[in-house]
Amino acid sequence: MLIQQGVQPGAPGVYVDIVPAPPEINGVPTNLLGIVGAASWGPTNTPNLIGSNQELVDTFGPVINQSHDLATACVIAMAQGANAIYGVRVTDGTDTKASVELMDTAATPAEGALLTALYSGTVGNTITAQISAGIQPNTFTLTITRPGVLTEVFANIGGTGSAFWQNLVNAVNNGQSLSRGPSQLVTASLPTTLSTYAPNVTTTYTLSGGTNGISTVTDTTLVGSDGPPRTGMYALRGTGVQVGMLADVTTESTFTTQISFGLQEGIYMIGVGAPGQTVATAISAKNTAGIGSHAFKLLMGDWIYWWDPTNNVQRLVSPQAFSAGLLVSLNPSQSSLNKQVYGVIATQTSANGYRYSYADLQQLTQNGIDLITNPIPAGNAFGVRIGVNTSFSAVNAFDNYTRMTNFLAATFNKATGIFDGQVQTPELWHEVETAFDDFLSNLESQNLIEDYLVTVNQTNNPQSQQALGFMNINVSVTYFGIAAMIVVSLNGGTSVVISQSTLGQAA
Repeated sequence: MLIQQGVQPGAPGVYVDIVPAPPEINGVPTNLLGIVGAASWGPTNTPNLIGSNQELVDTFGPVINQSHDLATACVIAMAQGANAIYGVRVTDGTDTKASVELMDTAATPAEGALLTALYSGTVGNTITAQISAGIQPNTFTLTITRPGVLTEVFANIGGTGSAFWQNLVNAVNNGQSLSRGPSQLVTASLPTTLSTYAPNVTTTYTLSGGTNGISTVTDTTLVGSDGPPRTGMYALRGTGVQVGMLADVTTESTFTTQISFGLQEGIYMIGVGAPGQTVATAISAKNTAGIGSHAFKLLMGDWIYWWDPTNNVQRLVSPQAFSAGLLVSLNPSQSSLNKQVYGVIATQTSANGYRYSYADLQQLTQNGIDLITNPIPAGNAFGVRIGVNTSFSAVNAFDNYTRMTNFLAATFNKATGIFDGQVQTPELWHEVETAFDDFLSNLESQNLIEDYLVTVNQTNNPQSQQALGFMNINVSVTYFGIAAMIVVSLNGGTSVVISQSTLGQAA
């Protein structure tokens, strides 16, 4: 007979006490990137995970040459190594869904059913539909096509008169038993007056009337509201995103709101200044915004010339996605400093032949402003030049502080839930300490952290705290520092004497 651990049996016999395996802590993913922007397809204000260019097109449509474009930011980020992006589409509320009437064969043709695009946006205007004779006798097949994605075929729809049209609507909306599911492109509905005639099998129908709803999208639209329902940035709550950006948002008054959200969710928010900033105007704008937090990385408004392969045009785009995509491709102990980014033709300053001086870089560093430029210390390539956030604290100012702190905090927040509600005993403390120790020891062995200390015992859990339901787990972690300013001491000259002792020290 099986019994729970610690339960006392009440009769003679053999009992098997199932002892649960010791708890283990698994680190949360650090590669999740969140991007908020406008698009030509897809659900609005809902996070959708994409991992490839094909999934991007399927979910949000192609790259569009417009401000705040979600697809543009995703393509750029994926070129830097991002492979798990939660995209959130926003609109200005004027977006519409494309539709088309499927007609019957009456003497005066009438509507048999209405097909409406599943989502709003101009992608819906590319969807076509055609009804043809089915393989089985007295049936019809509906084929729905969207360029670049899998064609949908609803085969052998039976019925005569109005029954056929009802069966067509049911097939589109509910699927056809085990043969195929509901349409992922359109929904179908019946007109008020039902058709009793057979369908037209010669016409190819094209949906029309779909609009993106972007003409009055503003930076505030992308920030959104905490709801309910949640919109814009706030739709990223609970997704586990580690790095986030609002595409092309440059309004300084939104930065404090982004910081607040980043602190609440453990997200490293990537902001940017307006295009064409100089060092002086970038510093002035940052000071006007009044920001200083490790949760926010501010990129100077030195925007980037990028070749748009979808629209075959060179465009000026925000540096956000280059930086954000790079960050999520690195482990959290690393900094974006001196890391190359890809797809940059030029920046606004490099196109004008300007090269940042050390005085420029020093001012930006001291003010917590980063940038993408060429060269970087590694050589003649475009990359992130400083690798800092906007924190006022010098020891918290590098990317790795934000990334590692958010990673550990999110991991511990998720992992400790298994201990909630258990009786606080020395055995529980030991289990907790062992789980934390095993996890941190693994990070240490991978050179992700330098040292750590976990304390959970009577010393930090006195009876007075236990009585109130508290269990304190004190965790101290030493991060590795970033080699940001490398100093070489050179002692050279004809008068310099290299002694044997000096050689030994050098060896």
